[in-house]
Amino acid sequence: MDRKAQSSAPLEHRYSPRAAYVAGLRALAGIAGSAALWGVAGGLTIGLISLAAIAVFLAYGVIAVRRSKDVLVLSDTSIVVNGWRRRIIEFDQMTVVRLAYYSTRRDGEKGWMELTVKAGGQRLMIESEIDDFNRIATAIYDAAINNTITLSPVSQRNFAVLLDDSVSIGQKTGYAVVRAAR
Repeated sequence: MDRKAQSSAPLEHRYSPRAAYVAGLRALAGIAGSAALWGVAGGLTIGLISLAAIAVFLAYGVIAVRRSKDVLVLSDTSIVVNGWRRRIIEFDQMTVVRLAYYSTRRDGEKGWMELTVKAGGQRLMIESEIDDFNRIATAIYDAAINNTITLSPVSQRNFAVLLDDSVSIGQKTGYAVVRAAR
């Protein structure tokens, strides 16, 4: 990707409705499974554990649906999230930039990335499911370099992988980097 050729006009990015739908199905499956465990096993301890699991899955579902309504606007100087809660990350105020890669497979394929940015008391986590994640990550990486923010070795490696379009992330990360990102 030619990072210098990017447009300076603000660009809008969204999470796909499909991602929210899949997350909602996962949340419903977790709630149903927890309720079924409670129904089958019974007892106070299992009931409390099941209620806690139901609460976690319900929160996950609400967060996923809420996130699907967010609109992330990327400009040359900031990222603005318009949605349930408006957040503004000014690039010149960034203090932390972290890029993590997670995979549930040993070969590192079929994983996802999470980009965490902190600035001025605001924290923003962007998952790779958002459209044009590479453009967003590239802009944040360039701003981090311009602001001399120290990146962890894992973040440096993940940015190097992300900015190199020649091979898939699983081929470049390997199990050791995936383990280190946890």
